[in-house]
Amino acid sequence: MKRAHILVFLPLLLTACEFSLAGDITPPSDAIISRETTLAPVTSPAAAPDLAVGAEIYANRCAPCHGLSGLGDGVQAAQLPFFPSAIGDPELARAASPEDWFRIISFGRLQRFMPPFESALTEQERWDVLAYVYGLGWDEEILARGEELIAEYRLEIDELMADIPSLSMKLNIVDGLTLSDEDAQALTAYLQAKALGLCTGE
Repeated sequence: MKRAHILVFLPLLLTACEFSLAGDITPPSDAIISRETTLAPVTSPAAAPDLAVGAEIYANRCAPCHGLSGLGDGVQAAQLPFFPSAIGDPELARAASPEDWFRIISFGRLQRFMPPFESALTEQERWDVLAYVYGLGWDEEILARGEELIAEYRLEIDELMADIPSLSMKLNIVDGLTLSDEDAQALTAYLQAKALGLCTGE
C-alpha cells in the first residue's frame, strides 16, 4: 500500500520540480547538493557585485517564481506546492543576513522546491544576484538615511558589531538601539549594502 502511495505522489513531485528553476527546468547534471552538517564559512565577494549581471540572472532564473519585484508572484508561482518567498520585501530581506541568503542560493531549500545554484552559477554570479535581490528593497533615500544613522549611533553600532562579521548583519542586531521600524530597516540596509561592497561610506 505504501508503495502505491509513493508511485501516486512521485509524478506530482516531479511535476512541481519542473517549475522550480526559472529557466533551467531541472538542476544541471553536475549539480552538487551539499549534505554538510557543519556550515562552511562564507567569505566576502572577491569583487563588488555587478548589479547588471545580477539583474540578468534574476530575470532568467528567479523572476518566473519569485516575480519581477521579488514578491513571490512570478508566472510559475501558482504551479508550485509552496508560494516562493517574497524576497523583495524589505523586512524579509533584512531579517536574513547576506551569508544566510548566499547559502540558500548556493545550496537551495529543496523542501521548499528552491534548487541549489552552487554548480549552475559561479561564486561571483551568486553574489551578483544576491546583491540585486537585496537592492529590490533599497533606494537612495533609504541608504542615505542609513548612513545618517551610522554617524548618529557610531559607538553603539561598533559595540553591537564587535563580534559579528559584516556578512552576518541582519535586522535583529539593531534591536537594542530602539529605533523606529523604518530607521531600523534603513540602518540594516546600509550595513548590508556596505558588507556587500555596494557602498563605501563610513
